[in-house]
Amino acid sequence: MVRFLAAESRFRRRILARQLLDFVRLAPRDKIAIRYICSSSPQEPYYVFLTLPHDDWMTYEVYREARGAFLNAYCRTVKLNFPDVQHIVGIATEPGLNNRSQSEDAMYLDATNWTEEDAAKTREISEELNIFKNAKPFNIHDEEYPL
Repeated sequence: MVRFLAAESRFRRRILARQLLDFVRLAPRDKIAIRYICSSSPQEPYYVFLTLPHDDWMTYEVYREARGAFLNAYCRTVKLNFPDVQHIVGIATEPGLNNRSQSEDAMYLDATNWTEEDAAKTREISEELNIFKNAKPFNIHDEEYPL
């Protein structure tokens, strides 16, 4: 995963960092939020950003497991929706930037050997969790050399 982040151009890293910070800062505090960032080529990684609030009724360990499972499901659903993509990097955290105990989860999905069985399992999970049912495209524009 780190290899993909390091291989990004300075410009793309700047865009990814800004998008992640803005997303976490503006994410709703009461429900799961997701943003995925596409690439211009199937060989370049897609990125999935996810925030999930920590509810008081669950232990922190259960929360981290759930957040990791959601991140995995969303990364897999990106592959399902964009069959040509080969690499997916996922990053998950709590919403908001002022959390003293903020934690992060990260994952890499190697989709180079994606099978029909993987697709069927992901389709089932995706439908069960209503993943990307009401997804709206989010376009990013930035200047490589801002004034």
